[in-house]
Amino acid sequence: MTDKPNSRDTQDLLKKFSRSVVVWLLPVILVSGVFGYLMIKTISSDEVNEFLTYEMERIIRYSNVHNDLPQYQMVADILPGKLTDKPFFRDTLMLETGDMEMVPYRELLFPIEFDNDEYTLVLRHLLLDRESVIKGTLWVTLGLSLLIFIVVLGIVPIVARNVWRPFYTSLELLKGFHPEEPLPRFPKSDITEFTEMNDSVDKLLQRVRQDYQKVQEFNDNTSHEMQTQLAIIKATAENLLSDDEKSIPRDWGEQINKIHHSASRLSQIQKSLLLLSRISNREFVNLQWIDLKKHLESTLKFFEEMMQIRNISLHTELEECRVHMDPGLVEVLVNNLLKNAVKHNLDNGFIAITLRDKKLRISNPGMPPKQAPEAMKQRFAKGTAGNRGIGLAIVNQICNVYGFGFHYKLEEENLHVFEIFFK
Repeated sequence: MTDKPNSRDTQDLLKKFSRSVVVWLLPVILVSGVFGYLMIKTISSDEVNEFLTYEMERIIRYSNVHNDLPQYQMVADILPGKLTDKPFFRDTLMLETGDMEMVPYRELLFPIEFDNDEYTLVLRHLLLDRESVIKGTLWVTLGLSLLIFIVVLGIVPIVARNVWRPFYTSLELLKGFHPEEPLPRFPKSDITEFTEMNDSVDKLLQRVRQDYQKVQEFNDNTSHEMQTQLAIIKATAENLLSDDEKSIPRDWGEQINKIHHSASRLSQIQKSLLLLSRISNREFVNLQWIDLKKHLESTLKFFEEMMQIRNISLHTELEECRVHMDPGLVEVLVNNLLKNAVKHNLDNGFIAITLRDKKLRISNPGMPPKQAPEAMKQRFAKGTAGNRGIGLAIVNQICNVYGFGFHYKLEEENLHVFEIFFK
């Protein structure tokens, strides 16, 4: 189990795609609305101009054939005199008596000659009202926008989900991948990019599995060889120490004791490093629901004698708490925390343990560390009383594997507090 990003910081791919499309479509729709309004105005104006031009040509033909001016009902107005040399258009507003509103009109003025007299005829046609054009454009734009949003938010995700199905299938297979298990078989796809992605990931997983096996084999071989040699060193030192004390000089005995102690220490460190490696490789996969309260109570019994020798008192507030973990790692986690609390405690000190549904807190007095508390969770960190970091590093690694929060802080200068927040 790995740390996951906060769900508030991440978004579903299809939702992100749909929202991005909507955000980009908003300005496009607005520009399209303005463009539609201008196009309607232009087209309607051109149509009116074309109609008035046709009427002008018809009247001119009528005048040439009948040598007469048209009737007043055929034109808007007949003005004496030549007011223009060539036809031209203009816009005007006229009062509509029925609604008592100013209505826009388009006029065409052109010259005509009759009985050697010059006149200016005026043709007039109603234009589309600006407000009507704006309302019409707005309704059309809103209708298209609603249709587009329905398509983007309703239909596009369905289509996209079908298109992206091979990707999600491959993603689920990758989430469940473990180097010790058979390689996942990715689904075939008729999309070139997905096929190339699956081929690349498959090759990568093969290399990961090979490297994992090589590292595991190296760790096993190294562990076996080191433990064998260390066992020989310890056995030799023990044999020398068991001989007649008179046959061994006193200073030699002290040196042999140091050799035996260092060999024992090195053996323990090697086992801890191997455990760290196995935890990092997620080799503990036997997940079960563990009653942490019962486990704490049973483990504390193993430390009772050591606490009595150093006169360390114990204060516990334990509530029911169940964690989904490998039983072996639960034992390692609890043992390391309690061992750390006892080993680095003060004589006549205390250990306070509080267990809640989602939180474990262990505190004890002790000498302040040479480094910052958070740095003590790293491997081989040093405290005043010696090395304490490798045990905390194991605890930290276990918490990382299961996504637990692990915090170490100092309170009141010398009170060491360890907190684990379970999911």
